Amino acid sequence: MRELILKRVEVLLKRNLIDDIDDIFKLKINSLSHILENVDDYPKEKVENKIHEDNKCREIITTWKRHPILFDSRGRIFSQERKETSKKNQLDTLLVMER
Repeated sequence: MRELILKRVEVLLKRNLIDDIDDIFKLKINSLSHILENVDDYPKEKVENKIHEDNKCREIITTWKRHPILFDSRGRIFSQERKETSKKNQLDTLLVMER
């Protein structure tokens, strides 16, 4: 699958629309398909902005530590804090904004 995607996006590298081939994996599938269908209409800045926009949720999720949730005898939940402090429901806000 990865090789098929890389073959298809060689056009973006040849037109100098992306700096690094791994940047395409930061795009959502719909965004990547739309860019490839309309490659003539996308300047480099627009592609970079789309990469940054699509990667926002991923950046938030990767700051979370994945630890099991612990319960005490009274039913209180203990969970690990995130690496970085962020606004409450920041991910939900981003997902709503995308719709």
